Amino acid sequence: MKIAIFTDSYYPMLNGVTVSIDNLTHELRALGHSVYIFAPKFDDYVDTDPHVYRLKAFKVVSSEPEVHMPVVLPHKLVKEVQRHDFDIIHAHGNGFFSLLGYQVAKVKGVPFVMAFHTELTRYMHYVFNGRLITPHMAARAMRVWGNISDYVVTPSTKMKKELIAYGVKKPIAVIPNFVYAERFKTTKRGFLHDAYNIPTNSPILLSVGRLGREKNFPFLLRAFEKVAEKQTKVHLVIVGGGEEAQTIQNYAQKLKAADRIHFAGKIEQKNIPLAYADADIFVFASRTETQGVVMLEAASAGLPFVVVKDGAYEHIIISGENGYQVAPQTQAFADSVLELLQNSTQRKAFGKKSKQLVDENFSPQNLAKDMINLYQLALLKHKKRRITLKKVNKVVLARLYHTTGFFSRIFQ
Repeated sequence: MKIAIFTDSYYPMLNGVTVSIDNLTHELRALGHSVYIFAPKFDDYVDTDPHVYRLKAFKVVSSEPEVHMPVVLPHKLVKEVQRHDFDIIHAHGNGFFSLLGYQVAKVKGVPFVMAFHTELTRYMHYVFNGRLITPHMAARAMRVWGNISDYVVTPSTKMKKELIAYGVKKPIAVIPNFVYAERFKTTKRGFLHDAYNIPTNSPILLSVGRLGREKNFPFLLRAFEKVAEKQTKVHLVIVGGGEEAQTIQNYAQKLKAADRIHFAGKIEQKNIPLAYADADIFVFASRTETQGVVMLEAASAGLPFVVVKDGAYEHIIISGENGYQVAPQTQAFADSVLELLQNSTQRKAFGKKSKQLVDENFSPQNLAKDMINLYQLALLKHKKRRITLKKVNKVVLARLYHTTGFFSRIFQ
C-alpha cells in the first residue's frame, strides 16, 4: 500500500504529533508499506529520509507548534505528488497541509483519513489572543474537517466523544499513539541530579511538556509549594520550552520553594530517557490532552503518576494502580504526591504497573496493524461508493439519452 501523510507538524518541530507520525511511519514500513511524508520546509533542517518531501511554507501563527501555509504553486513537489499513485491520504494537524492532502485525495480519487491530535477549541488563544477565531468557530471547523473525511482517527475515546459532540458523523476509530518502550527502560540515574546539583538523596518530581497556557503549570507550581513545605528535600524539574516559559519561570521565582524548582528547557532526544530514569514521580496538570505521548514515555520508564484527572489517559493511568488521577485542587494534588513520596514500596509497585500497562495496551506492531485495517476499510468503502456512483451515472445518462431523444422527435 502507498500511503501519503500530509502534516502541519514535523521535524525539527518536536511535539507529540511529530513523534506519533515518526513512530507510525516506521511501523508501517516495517509491515511492507510505502510511506511518503509531505511537511513544511525549514531552511536549516536536512532530512535523512528520502521519502520526506518539504514544501515551502510561510508561518501563519507563531505558536508552538507553529502553523504554516504551504506554497504549492509553482513547485516541483506538485509534480512529485502527481507522479505517485497513492492508495490513501492520511492527514495530521487539521491545518493548511491537511487541506492540501484533502485536495490531493480528491484529485487522485483516493480515500482521505483525518487524524485529530489536538482539542483545537482549547488553543484559540494563540490566534490573536482568541479574538480572531473563537472556540465555537474552532468546533465548527473540526466538524467540517471530520465530515469531509472518509474516516477519522483519534488517539483516545475522550477525543472521539468531543468530535461527536461537535457534530462529526463520519466513522471515528480510536487508535492510540505509541512509543518504543524499550528506549525508556534505562536504569542509569544521575542525569538530573548532576545537571542541577540536586543531592542524590533528594527525590525528584518530573513534568515534561510545552510551557503553554493550556498546560496549567501555575497549578503544578502551587501544588509543589505545598509538597515542599512537608518534604524539605524534594525537587521539581520541568522539561520543555514554549511561549509561556518566561511567565511561568517568573511565577516560580515568587514561591518559597523557588530554589528547588528547575527549568530544563528543551533537552536533546537522546537525553529524554535519562531524565525519566532519574525521576521518582511524574506529575502533570494539563486538562487539554487527547492522549499525551509524554505519559507513555513516563510509563515506559516505570514512573508512578500524579495527574489532574482527565479522560485522555485511559489505559495509561489507572488511579490506585499506577498512580493517582485527582481533582483539579492543589491540596488534593499535593496530598497524593506526599503519599507516594512517603511510601517507596508503593512507588515501586506503581512503577511496575506502569510498564505493564504500556506493554499490554500500546504495542507498536498491533496498533500499526489497526491503522492498516482502517485504511483497508476506507479503501473498501471508497471502492463501493465509486461503483455506486458509476451505476447512478449510467442511469442518469440513459435517462438523458431517452429524454433528449424524446425532445428531438418532438421538435423535428
